Amino acid sequence: MLSFVSEYFSQRDALAQVAAEATSVRMARRDLVLRARQKREAAEAAASVSLAESLRLMRDAVLLLQEAIGEGSAGETFAARCASLGVDATVARRLEAMRGGLAELPLPALESDVGEAEVETYNQLTKAALTLDRALSRKITLQGDLLARRRKRRVVAALVGVATALVLYVEFRPLPCRASAFLFEEFRPEMAIDGVVESEWLLPDGKPGWIDVRVRPSRDIRSVRVINGHNRASMDRAIRAYRLEAYSGRRLVNSVSGEFPALLPAPPPTEIPLVAKDVNRVRLVVVSWFGAGAALAEIKVQ
Repeated sequence: MLSFVSEYFSQRDALAQVAAEATSVRMARRDLVLRARQKREAAEAAASVSLAESLRLMRDAVLLLQEAIGEGSAGETFAARCASLGVDATVARRLEAMRGGLAELPLPALESDVGEAEVETYNQLTKAALTLDRALSRKITLQGDLLARRRKRRVVAALVGVATALVLYVEFRPLPCRASAFLFEEFRPEMAIDGVVESEWLLPDGKPGWIDVRVRPSRDIRSVRVINGHNRASMDRAIRAYRLEAYSGRRLVNSVSGEFPALLPAPPPTEIPLVAKDVNRVRLVVVSWFGAGAALAEIKVQ
């Protein structure tokens, strides 16, 4: 597996194989294969119009591919040379049998002369063209192609790595603050830890909920400083009854409950004792509220 991954990104073995063969030989083989592909594609396009013409084009494609196999491949026979390129031995023998007399193969001149035998011949030639093309694909790659492929794979891998890291960061990063819900975008939970009293976290109307504040790094705590909200735009909401919970990992280590006395236009800071060790998260649970719903201006772990 590691060797496959190494070769995928380095192309070391493929480059060595290219270097072992004269560029002129590889270029000549490449030209034959590309011409054969043109013939095959033209034959496939013309098949719906004239199978008689398609037969000639597909035969010419196979002849070009047979020439491309050439003497450069290992093996004394055509079948052995095909097998050296990865063609199944049985298929290679079938290709060798087809090779004899292919250039002189009698083909119909008119579409009216095409019968079931010609259709079968066309199918066999198509299979042969695809098999030989696939076998020769590695033998026509040039050094520049491999280097470009290597660069592309490395760039794609780097981009995938960066994208994956970004997704993982966004998905799993510990947010400094999160909440069960918020009323609108401007009242997100981050508004309660930004140090600005005028900005607030608001829960939806008439809904209980909670807000979590991360403690990084984990440490012992003594109290939590809270400034109740009031929704400065309307003066219509604030927290009434609450519960403060301290967590070490996922374990609840301490909690206290209390109430704010009233909805005030300028709520004062309130120090709420909450003693706990090795705390990594503090949660304020809204139990009840004044007015339309709960609001919180600031919360800070001491």
